[in-house]
Amino acid sequence: MVCQLTVITTMCGRYTITKSLLEIQERFEIPPDNLDFDPEEFQPMYNVSPTDKVPCVIVAGQEKRLALLRWGLIPFWAKEARIGASMINARDDSLESKPAFKDLVKSNRCLVVADSFYEFKAFGKTKRPVRFMLKEGELFVFAGLHTSWNDKAKKEKVKSCTILTTEPNEVVSPVHNRMPVMLTREGEAKWLDPQVTSFEDIKELLKPLDDSMMKSYYANPAVNNVKNKGSFVAEPFDYSDLFEG
Repeated sequence: MVCQLTVITTMCGRYTITKSLLEIQERFEIPPDNLDFDPEEFQPMYNVSPTDKVPCVIVAGQEKRLALLRWGLIPFWAKEARIGASMINARDDSLESKPAFKDLVKSNRCLVVADSFYEFKAFGKTKRPVRFMLKEGELFVFAGLHTSWNDKAKKEKVKSCTILTTEPNEVVSPVHNRMPVMLTREGEAKWLDPQVTSFEDIKELLKPLDDSMMKSYYANPAVNNVKNKGSFVAEPFDYSDLFEG
């Protein structure tokens, strides 16, 4: 059996959100009137990739709302949307220095909803996807930033987001030297709080999640191809018959 892989080098370039919209609403206490999209637009995703529209919890006024944002931040000053492809992640140690992030971290923070993410471990000339999640497979969030960009050509606003990354914990470090910032329940509230506007007040949240809360396993190599969206890509995969080593 031959499997052709598309090598992925980006940190946190794939993740999943396999729960239903109702489960997300219940988990984050989002009433139906606080959805910023038609419910029919949402579908569970087993291979989220850059430019996909992803569920994010934002604050508008004093209310939590659920929005679908394009993954890959497009700064308001960008001339073209394609710059977002290089801004799917924001390093925790660059938030205060990069123009695209330093103002957003004060007032445009969001929770990017997920239930696992993939990283890719090198084996010779191939890479095997590893799926990381919480021990019970429950919903969690990545710390994120969001913004709005005016597409002058299409005369519309594009709302987009990025996922913050930090140093890896002991579960992730054998596979990658970075990991997404996964917030605890307590951290979620503080990250989303519009009254918290100082970077000094939230930087303590930018750290790896406790190892004991996570588990991982090898997933189907088909996840490398963004066109593969079925649930099979997230299932445990036995590589013994596919590769040596």
